[in-house]
Amino acid sequence: MQLVAPLMLVSQLASATPLYVSSYSSGNWAGNISILEFGPKPAGGGYALRQTGALNTSTNSPSWLTLDKASNTLFLVDEAIGGSPNGTLVAYDVKSGGNLEETARVKALQGGVSAVVFGNGSAVAVAHYGASALQTYRRAKGKLELLQSFDFKRQGWGFETGKIAQRQEAPHPHQVLLDPSGRFLLVPDLGFDQVHVFYVEGNGLLSPLAPLKTPKGTGPRHGVFSPGPMGNGDYMFYLVGELAGDVAGYVVSHRSEREIAFYEVGRWDTLPEGRERLVGPDGASLVAPAEIAITTNTLGQSNLIVSNRNDASFGRNPSVDSLMTYAILPSGLLVKQPLQRAGGSFPRSFAVSADGVFMAVALQKSGAVVVLKRNGWSDLFDEEVARVKMRMGAEQATCVVWGV
Repeated sequence: MQLVAPLMLVSQLASATPLYVSSYSSGNWAGNISILEFGPKPAGGGYALRQTGALNTSTNSPSWLTLDKASNTLFLVDEAIGGSPNGTLVAYDVKSGGNLEETARVKALQGGVSAVVFGNGSAVAVAHYGASALQTYRRAKGKLELLQSFDFKRQGWGFETGKIAQRQEAPHPHQVLLDPSGRFLLVPDLGFDQVHVFYVEGNGLLSPLAPLKTPKGTGPRHGVFSPGPMGNGDYMFYLVGELAGDVAGYVVSHRSEREIAFYEVGRWDTLPEGRERLVGPDGASLVAPAEIAITTNTLGQSNLIVSNRNDASFGRNPSVDSLMTYAILPSGLLVKQPLQRAGGSFPRSFAVSADGVFMAVALQKSGAVVVLKRNGWSDLFDEEVARVKMRMGAEQATCVVWGV
């Protein structure tokens, strides 16, 4: 066996770094954002993760956080799953020390689950799972003003009940993201079995383009673009299928300023080779992949990481789910790496630190957030270095993001 020298993993975290966690909440802390702090221990080595604050946002079911680093603004998306007819989009100014100050609030459709800032920071797009819609908001003079609304249930979109009827009875957009050029906005739709594609006009308005269609029963949840062009000069797009339990890879072609096309090159299961994927009576995978991200080490090698919920690969009492890592080849194809512990049950969200050394994982059913460290030999996030138990009323962590 040939030994390879470990990568130099020198963290840039000279002091504590804030993290923000949204939670499906209850009781006095309904609408909670928890503020955590992670960094080296003052003495004795190792790392510490502790809660330093909490914010009652007066929302129903916080599901997603987006940090716009350019304006130092944190956006909260409220899913409003507790029977409320409306959700909320809230903007917070991130102050020194990681504290938050509300700057704007607007009533939104029910079911918001993802947001992205686009149009050179002039607008915010929100995917509404429950309302089967995409809405955009203009950022103007400290306010959020509704810009556009796309209802995917309307006749012109051509929706039909999907293969997994209980989960695909309606369109269910689950994420909104930009391509690397910033000219195209994508919306993976779990209920529609496609990714809606829009062109971003100069005035911030969106123009619909032909969608990326997936096999029936895929259930597109989240996607990610490669951080740079592959060996052939094209970017890659990777898409998690929650209902099928897989990740698909597509070569991305920009045919013109206003055209983008996707060509599938492969599809990979999110479980180890040889392990049978169990499905429920409705045909959906019982193991539900959720989050997806790409990390790149100091040598330029990139890995794709997908979190698995409900696989209990590392224990059932208590349940410990997994992270599947794939090495990305120059062609864009994926090679599975050893399965890693997620630290607990239902890793709904995870985020990698700016220096690429640490990963924070929001464990929805364990009521905790853990921080994993990347191994310089294997390039895998295989060492848990810190953990914090979420406080009462904020146990169901739904999203975690690193502050600055």
